[in-house]
Amino acid sequence: MIPVVGRSAAGLPIEMIEVPEDPVYINGETRIQPGDFAVIAAGDSMIGVGISDGNKCIIRPQNCVENGQIALVAVGDSSTIKRFFMDEDGFRLVPCNPDSPVQNYPPDASIRVLGRLISVVK
Repeated sequence: MIPVVGRSAAGLPIEMIEVPEDPVYINGETRIQPGDFAVIAAGDSMIGVGISDGNKCIIRPQNCVENGQIALVAVGDSSTIKRFFMDEDGFRLVPCNPDSPVQNYPPDASIRVLGRLISVVK
């Protein structure tokens, strides 16, 4: 059983609000560890990697990821699920849908990684 902690954008960042949702039951998923949680994707910017609106994204809490990994990212008080890149020029949050824009932020932006995508439940 994985707790669902809220809804997060798979598009432009939105406020991650708590939603009354039953826990996600993962049958036979060996990658799940204590502390993992789920967020419900809102939007279609990640459809290229199989994340559709309403899917439950299983997240492993961690405060950093490798460039190019899919992460749950806090942008100020909001959150989004994107491919994460960081370099001396700042942060890039890259969608997996050609119709969605790349989000660029300066190095001093209020950006922090909340966790890494582990799995998607349809």
